[in-house]
Order: sequence, then C-alpha cells, then structure tokens
Amino acid sequence: MNYATPLHRVAWPFADAADAYRYSTNVVGGRTAIETPAGRWGDTVTAVDATYETVLAYRRAILDRDPRRCAVAPHLRVAAWDALLCVLDLLAADHPDAMTLHREPGPAFRWENRRSGTVQRFAFGDESSLPCPPLEFAAREAVEDLFLLEPRNGSLVLEGAASTFAGSWSPVFDLRMTFDELHGPVPRLHGMGIVERTERFLLALPPGEIVRRTNWSLHDAGDLDASLENAHRHQPAQAMGTGNLDLGELRLRIEVQHLIRLPMSGCLLFLIENQLCPLAAIATIPAWAYQLATVLERLPDDIAAYKNLLGFHPEVVAWLRENSRKSSEQAGTERDSLKPEHRH
Repeated sequence: MNYATPLHRVAWPFADAADAYRYSTNVVGGRTAIETPAGRWGDTVTAVDATYETVLAYRRAILDRDPRRCAVAPHLRVAAWDALLCVLDLLAADHPDAMTLHREPGPAFRWENRRSGTVQRFAFGDESSLPCPPLEFAAREAVEDLFLLEPRNGSLVLEGAASTFAGSWSPVFDLRMTFDELHGPVPRLHGMGIVERTERFLLALPPGEIVRRTNWSLHDAGDLDASLENAHRHQPAQAMGTGNLDLGELRLRIEVQHLIRLPMSGCLLFLIENQLCPLAAIATIPAWAYQLATVLERLPDDIAAYKNLLGFHPEVVAWLRENSRKSSEQAGTERDSLKPEHRH
C-alpha cells in the first residue's frame, strides 16, 4: 500500500521543538486542536478522512491474513470489552454524521458505521454476539492501532494489542513486556528519568481522561504496515544512500498517540494513528521543510540511526534545504504576481 496522509491533517511533530529535537513527554489534553500552515488537526481522537475506507480495508486484510496481529491475555477479558465500548464511543462522538452507538435494553448495544457498512448488535461480555473478539472488532472499525497496558505492581505491562501498522517493531514480540522494557531500544532515553516519570503519570491518570502526544521517524516507503512481521514483504525499489533514492518519496512517519484510562478495568488504552507524509509534500510548506532540515541536521548519530536516517542523513538535510528555498522563492513569485501594478 502506497499511502500518504492528507496534508491538511498532518500532525506536525516539531511545533514546540524549535530547531532541535529532544526527548520529552510532550503530553497535551486529547481533542486539543492545533492550527498548522497546511490546515488543522487534533479536534478528534479518532481519524476518519477521505482515506478511511482504503486504510480500513488494508487493515482488515492484514488481520485476515495474520491473526497474530490481535492478541489479548485471557485475564484481560473485561478490559477488551471495556476497550471496545471506549473505541466505539470515541468514533461515534468524533464522527456523529457517520457512526452511532445505541444502548439498548439490558447489556445490548447497536453499532452502525455508515462509512464501513457495519451494522452490529452485541451484548456486552458475550463474545458469541460478535463476529470476532471485542478488541479485534474495535480494530476493524478504527484506523488506530490499539494496545492494552495493565497496571501491575506499580508498573504497566503490555497485555493486549490489535496492531497492523507498527513502524519498525513487532507488537507480537513485545507482548508481555513492561513499560520500561518496551522503551529499551530507544537510545539515550534511559538514565534521563523520562520513562519513569511517564509511567508514574499514566498510572495516576483518572478514568476517562484522554491525553495525547506525538512521535516520529523516517521511512523509505509508503506502506503503513512497517512492522517486523511484514518485513519479508518489503522489496525496496530504491537503495538507501545511493543516487537511485528519490528523497521526495521518503515518508516522515508520525505517530499520534492517545492514552485513556478505561473506567471498568482500570487498564490503559493506547491508540496510535500512524501518519505518513512524503518529503515532497513537506517541501511545499517552506517553514516545515526548513525546520525538519535543521532538526535532522542536529540529531546525534545514534538517534539518527534509531529514526531510520543512518546512511542518507546528509542527503536528506541538503534536499530539504534546497527544496525549502525553491518553495519560498515560488511563494514569493506568486505573491508578487498578485500585487496591483503601480501606474504613474
């Protein structure tokens, strides 16, 4: 799948980072709207745009092909149902023109999604009333990857996931890991106290409260499924670090992460929307291209490697600088052409 997020929805991850990237929790409240030079994002927790049907069809095909992508520990049965109601509630609240969740007598609900064509009645806790397990059903209606983190002995443990769009990691492998273990591969993060502070913050999150943060990396293809499970399917058409690489086709991969404490189970529901923005699209926004070039230029080598930049780091920076300049010059020319002529 060759995917690009509509530019007006791109959650630019460097808005508060000036011209240097540093690890931080960068947490804000959910549904905090952000204006950007290209548009606006953040009004909703769940993403439904013109690409929704295409992305959802791709997700469902992955789940059909690889059932391992959805797994929940047996003791988190209530949490999975808790997550299902939470996700459907979010979708209905964010997109009321297309989706509704009706409470019927007793434990029954009726879900209708006019974008996906789903109409489903189900009884809370009764798996026979759904065509698949509850967390998977939620994943088949939303484009966000879903993760369940269980509080245990003062820590958080990944005990459930419905994930088709992970970037360069394996949710299948990471199941049962603690919060600290999940962040083990991140260079320089340990010893800074960020993991510990973030975990304490999440453990204290009140039920129903929604918080949001962003993360980013660079990828050489437009496939949303960049997981290790899908690595054998990738056939790179371009060689990184060579003149054959079309730098404009590289994707800035942005994760919009929402975290919610579920009311019944007390588990943390972690939603990740994965956005892909080609550098060619970023170059049409001179301020973005300039800022990204500066951020990348100042990255230490170990962080650049973790963000998938090793091998073509200088080339990307130079390309962004050149195309930022061209876009600025073009914008200036267009502004001049709109000025009224001065006649004497």
